[in-house]
This record gives sequence, structure tokens and C-alpha cells, in this order.
Amino acid sequence: MTTLRFSARFTRVVIAFAVGSAYLLMGPLSTPAISAEPSDGSDITVMTQNLYLGADLAPALALMPDVAAAAQDLWESVRVTDFSARAPALAAEVATIDPMVIGLQEVTTWLCTPDSTTTPVAVIDFTADYLAALAGNGLGYVVATKGDAKAFSPGFAIEPIIGATVVNDPATFQPLFGTDQASCGFEIADVLLVRTDIADRVTAVGIGTYDDVLELIPGLITVERGYAWADLELDGTSVRFVTTHLEPVWLPNSEPNSVRQARQLVKVVADVTGPIVVMGDFNADPRDPRGPEDPNPAAQPEASAACQGRTCNAYWIMVDGGFVDAGPDSTDPVNFTWGADATLAGPDISRVPAAIISGNSSGYTERIDYVFVRGEIKVISSKVVGNTWPTGISTWACEAAVQATNSAAAAVALGTSAPDDAVCFGSDHAAVVMVASIGGAESGTGTGSSLVWFVGGVALIVVIAIVIRLGLVRRSRP
Repeated sequence: MTTLRFSARFTRVVIAFAVGSAYLLMGPLSTPAISAEPSDGSDITVMTQNLYLGADLAPALALMPDVAAAAQDLWESVRVTDFSARAPALAAEVATIDPMVIGLQEVTTWLCTPDSTTTPVAVIDFTADYLAALAGNGLGYVVATKGDAKAFSPGFAIEPIIGATVVNDPATFQPLFGTDQASCGFEIADVLLVRTDIADRVTAVGIGTYDDVLELIPGLITVERGYAWADLELDGTSVRFVTTHLEPVWLPNSEPNSVRQARQLVKVVADVTGPIVVMGDFNADPRDPRGPEDPNPAAQPEASAACQGRTCNAYWIMVDGGFVDAGPDSTDPVNFTWGADATLAGPDISRVPAAIISGNSSGYTERIDYVFVRGEIKVISSKVVGNTWPTGISTWACEAAVQATNSAAAAVALGTSAPDDAVCFGSDHAAVVMVASIGGAESGTGTGSSLVWFVGGVALIVVIAIVIRLGLVRRSRP
């Protein structure tokens, strides 16, 4: 058996070289806590938040072709999850973070009209309600705008169809139209907000739509997805911010639309030479597509002959396309971002057992919301917010009977004390927050950064192998 002995001087040299290499390759080993105030002018804080349409589309679609019944089901769900009531709770969470930029998804406008001669009215307007709630918390935000262009990208929409998408709601429609009923539809958008104190730093904005669409009901309902972006001049550097929402619906034995949409997004921003931040709801967990042995309580994409490995996953398309997951660690169940009940009254109790087994105490089972960075951006810290129930900052006191029932059931499922009154999440998605500095080498605190650790370890092994090969150590035999 051959043993290796290192001289003291040589050992010090190797250790110094190894530590130095590790530091350069891996960056700092600790992640400081997020501060509401940037540490200097070059730091940026961003937040991505899916606001939630307010209803699960599946029950409504199950009622088709009875369009009126489907419309009424959706409307009643949206009234129960009342965005005007939950917007202040979401704004209270934002107030603890004070982000410079907020990327929003499922920003919904419900348009209704009593007849064919009346222009549809925005009966429910998430954008207006959210901005008003932020202002009520002393926060000034606007939609990123340059000239006549706004970072407001309409996507999935169902127009009001007179005599078909009719809903009954006298309390809402009598004051507006003098009728009990109206024909309603909705429009969902991706929206980029900027704080008012930096609104004048917006130099360009744009929107886009993905080529791949979903024919939910061929000839009747086509689901489009897209993105909105804005360039901001920050300390002499142009930084692009993008918000997007990829398609959640997938078909067996096929490549999900979200994968093709992610590929298109990577191509769209390929010519952006400066730092770029892409955030949103990617509807892809790093574990997808799931194999038959993998837990899959939320029915995420499954592996098939047409969908295999990381090439069939929007998350990995972004990482392999040169982006870094800013974190927090997307493989840690504590950082899951999706799992609330459709009424928002706590977690979906059907998924709670799987969540608890995985290690998530809030009933969440999937990570599908992210902040990705590319270019000269160094991630300082990141965290998930809005996934704590029933005591989280962004929870609110909901009032519907179904919410009281679900809230009590959720408490039982989690093994916690039932709240005295129904408590609801602000959204069915948790938000992701990132603090970063401009001008440093990109780094991440999430899954993407594991590659850096791997490279660092390999580099050290290679160094030691070269040293031994060159005979820079003394050999002795026992």
C-alpha cells in the first residue's frame, strides 16, 4: 500500500490554493437575510406573485356544454374568493419587502354587459384593486410604462357572449345596469409593476405572446400565454425585467406547451446583453416529468415516450438556457409555492398528507414559481413568502360558508388548532422574493447553484490529481 506525505510548506500551499479556488468558484458560503431597504444603489429587490384568477376552471369546464352553468359556477367562485378583500392582505406582505419591481400573473379583469348595445364594464379589476391596496399601505406602484406602451400583456380571455355567458348577481348588477343578470367574461394578464420612485428609469417596455396555445375547447376557447417586460436604467446599467405565466395544462404522451413556451422565451431574450431577471409561474417543478414511482399529488406532467427528463421541463429549459435559479432551493419542500384550496381557505386537504410526508407543513406540494437571473447579477438572498397558514401576513378573514368548512377541515388535516373564524390565503400561489446586486457575477441560492458547488469540487479533485501526477509529493512505503 502506497501512502502520501505532504511537506508542511506544500500542504499550506495546496490548502491556500484550494480555499482560494473554492471561494472564486462558489462565492460566499452564507446568504444574508433580506432587508426591506437595499444596502446600496446597485441592489435590486424583486417579487413574483401569481394573484390567482379566483376560481378553479376544472369544475366549470365539467359543466360544458352548458355555458350558462359554467359561467355561473366561475362567477360564484370569484365572488367567494373576493379579490377586493384579499388584495389588502397581499399588499401588507409587499409592505414588509418593498420590492423595486413586482412581476404579476393572473391579473384578471371581469367584463360584464347587460345587452348587446352596452359596452362591457370592468366589474372586477385586479389591477386597480391591487394598486389601490398597495397605496393604502403607503406603497406607490405603477404599471411599467414608456410612452404609450405598457408592460401589461393580455393572455387567456373569454369574451362576454350575450345570452350565453349569463350570470345572476342582483347585488352587483342592479346598481350598475338595473338588472339581476349580465353576460360576463374575463381576461387574464401578465403585468410588471415598478415603484413610483424609479418609474422614470423605465427606458423601454414590451409584451409578447407564445406561439404554442392550448385549444381548451376547439373553436370556442383558446388559451394564450405570454409575457411582459421592461428595461430599467439602474446605476448606469440597463436591466431587463420579465414576468410570464406558462401553460399548466398538459396532455398525456406529449410535450407540455410550457416546455415549448420556455424555449421560445429563452430565444426571445437571447439578444439581451445586459443583466436580465425573468420571474413568474412556470408551471414546472424540478422533479417533472414524474415517473410512476414518484409522488404526484397535483397531477404534474408524467414521463412518457414523448416526454423524458430535463428536456421536457420548463424549469430545466431555463437553467440549460443560461439562467440561474435565484432560489431559495427549489428542491427543498419548505420552499414549495403551490397547494392552496380553490376557495383559498387553507391548503387543499387532498394534498396535505403528501405535503407533510415531503416536509412542507403548510400543505404545499409543488414548486412552480421562480426568479431566474442571467448576466452580471449576484444574488444576495431569496425567500418564499405567503405560504404560511393560518397566521401568515397575507391571510385574510373570509366569510363564505364553504370557506368556514374548508378552513376547519384544513386545520384538522394539518393537525393544528382550527381558527375561530375562517382564514384564507391571499392567493393559491406563494410569492418568491429576491435581493441581488448589479455588476457581480451571477450566482444563485437555489437548485441552479448546486452546479457551481459540483464544479468547485471537481476542480479541487483535478488540482490534487495534477499535483500527484507531477510528483510534487513525496512517496514512502511502510
